Amino acid sequence: MSEGSVWERIPALAVRTLLEALHAARVRSFEDADVGLPVITVMTKSGHTLQGYLLAYDAKTQDVVIEELATARVTADLAYLSAHEIAVVRVQQALDRIDVLTRGEAELAPRAEVPTTLEIRREAAATFAAIAERVGHPLALEVDWAPLADDDARRHSARELLTSFARVVESLLDEFGDSALGEVRRVVVEPGDAVDAAVDGDAVVLRADLARGRRGRMTDRGLKEALERAL
Repeated sequence: MSEGSVWERIPALAVRTLLEALHAARVRSFEDADVGLPVITVMTKSGHTLQGYLLAYDAKTQDVVIEELATARVTADLAYLSAHEIAVVRVQQALDRIDVLTRGEAELAPRAEVPTTLEIRREAAATFAAIAERVGHPLALEVDWAPLADDDARRHSARELLTSFARVVESLLDEFGDSALGEVRRVVVEPGDAVDAAVDGDAVVLRADLARGRRGRMTDRGLKEALERAL
């Protein structure tokens, strides 16, 4: 993805809307270990400057908490202020945090290298073989790979979906034992506007809208909860 095409996807945001997006990313980070948080510089109307991560934001009260970057003297300082006092929010290395600025609809930074379809299929085959060995029976993966060949963003999203599924399954196996998947023999990835996961016979069906980036996939926590209900 070119740098120009990424800039075109970044919306103009009011400061409070940006704070909401940053807070949404913070909340997602509790559910998905892969969510990265951007460093921000907050400049107040009185001329003070704070640098760190948004820890909390209350849209009703406009209260903000900034986790300041550690210095040689402190390991963690929290700054409490009102959004009404904020004049400017600078997002550092913004192109690397395109997922936050677009609320997850775009994920790829400029010049990001995405593995080919063949490489992703090989990765997935090795991962699913390891899971199959642990559960004691074959586990097939069914994906329509053809539409992904020339679409870096969708291919990246498909890879993230499969990686997330593998993490969640390993967690379930650790918690509930090697029989946690029951009679599941297949994992099917289906396109769909309704992002969810379900068990249909001997198959786990993962529905995702790969064109919508992170918003088109379940978080690790959401996926785990869905599978726990279904299995």
